[in-house]
Amino acid sequence: MTKFIKLSEVKDRVYETCQDILKRTLNLEAEASEGKHEINGQEYSAAMKIDGSINGVVQIKYGEAIGIEIAKTMLMTEGEIPEEELVSSVTLSMAELCNIIAGNLTILFEEMKVDINISLFEQKFDINTLDKNYRQIVFNFILNNNLIQVILFIDGIFRKP
Repeated sequence: MTKFIKLSEVKDRVYETCQDILKRTLNLEAEASEGKHEINGQEYSAAMKIDGSINGVVQIKYGEAIGIEIAKTMLMTEGEIPEEELVSSVTLSMAELCNIIAGNLTILFEEMKVDINISLFEQKFDINTLDKNYRQIVFNFILNNNLIQVILFIDGIFRKP
């Protein structure tokens, strides 16, 4: 008999994991926040693919202002990032942060005996290409009055191997 683990059973642990990563990686406290929020300014996003006992996507999204702050912290840059390096710096740091979050979620799921792997998309992730069976779970974090979203798109229910 197959035992199913509902995502709602691990939602708090995913929140805690993401919040801890944001604290350790950025040296800043990000508050978990419920409700509807908007991303300020130009939106950036990065995504990693999940395969294995469950399938889905880990996506992170945030605006340019917090993206610049995160890029400065992760790239250990003092002062302003030159205009010509701005987009690449924000994109690079966002991809790395998404990879760190996805990797830590892999560890969390392994503790629950759910075998998953993460990988890059061969082309840019487009939410419209996902099957309608995917469930979207949004985790909102507020950092310096800016929204950081970590979004899981999961194929319904975790299945233990």
